[in-house]
Amino acid sequence: MLWFTVIWKEKIFVKATMIIYVEEMEIFSQLIEWASINSHSYNSDGLEKMVELARAAFFALEPDEINVLPIGLSVKKRMNAPVRIFLGGHLDTVFHEDHPFQSVTKLDENTLQGPGVADMKGGILVMLHALLDFESSKEAHNIGWEVFLNLDEEVGSPNSTPFLKECCQRCTYALLFEPTFSDGFFVSERAGSSNYRAISTGKAAHAGRAPEDGKNAIYPLARFITSLEALNTEKTLVNVGVISGGGALNIIPEHAEAGINIRADTDLDSVLQKKAQEAGIKLERTSYRPPKPFNVETEQLFTLLKECGERLGIAVQWRKSGGVCDGNTFGAAGIPTLDTLGVHGGGLHTENEYVYLSSLNEKIKLTACFLKELARRTHT
Repeated sequence: MLWFTVIWKEKIFVKATMIIYVEEMEIFSQLIEWASINSHSYNSDGLEKMVELARAAFFALEPDEINVLPIGLSVKKRMNAPVRIFLGGHLDTVFHEDHPFQSVTKLDENTLQGPGVADMKGGILVMLHALLDFESSKEAHNIGWEVFLNLDEEVGSPNSTPFLKECCQRCTYALLFEPTFSDGFFVSERAGSSNYRAISTGKAAHAGRAPEDGKNAIYPLARFITSLEALNTEKTLVNVGVISGGGALNIIPEHAEAGINIRADTDLDSVLQKKAQEAGIKLERTSYRPPKPFNVETEQLFTLLKECGERLGIAVQWRKSGGVCDGNTFGAAGIPTLDTLGVHGGGLHTENEYVYLSSLNEKIKLTACFLKELARRTHT
């Protein structure tokens, strides 16, 4: 009888292991399918395909509402609950349709390389399957949640930020599924980020016959750009990413412009505007994400996440990042925010982007545990 019991328990274990393996393979297949679709921020056809795939996948959660919006996919459940959690992600990637990096490759048994596998189609799958796990728990009814997957995060969320700010007004906590650092650390706080367009206007003229009739637009732009270098410190990073202007070498250029990114712990717009005015440059801020602070409330969320990690044998450590995401919007609004609950990978925004496949299941378990514990404490 004892022998039969041992064999039966082994059969149960094998069956359970097979179920877990099948579920993991399904998630891996989903990730390969999603990453094989080009969904650059300006590829409307690819984004439309991703929205439909995500809509079908999140429908399995039996939400109260699921809406395809011009700016993304919105999914809601139990939003009348006293505690409401926002879960965010983005369906767009940085790779244009004509970019050579379009396919998915398995580098080894645990490493998948492809566009968006880490940033952040893998993260969206972590979100989805963690919610599926959470919804099957007895604690689920204690909290409500709202999922929003936008289409323009990689270009600064210019169209979706107003909607995100609305979400800030109705959520208690925010969870975003950007990938962790390549060493597995989570992001605690983030600098702010501003994108600018610096425009210099001159007057065209023949460079040799009538130079006195012209005004070179490139010189003042060059002086302005050079002056920005002095702003670089440990807490402020200035990057001039694009410069254009001029044409034929025998014509004085009447137009020149540059694209500039500033990352800092404070808003430096007034400083830049003054420098631009002094140089005779028109400066337009095209996007802005405020700094995301690491306050007491956010630290408490990290502490709870770490407790869940210790229970599961998953290391949870964090540090500051110079990168930005939609988590900046929530953090600046005073919402306790965890914004790197996605996969463990690296090579973001390059042809080397990869994800460790084992991190999908790991982060699903971690997020599901976190949600259950948060719901349990909310009920208490």
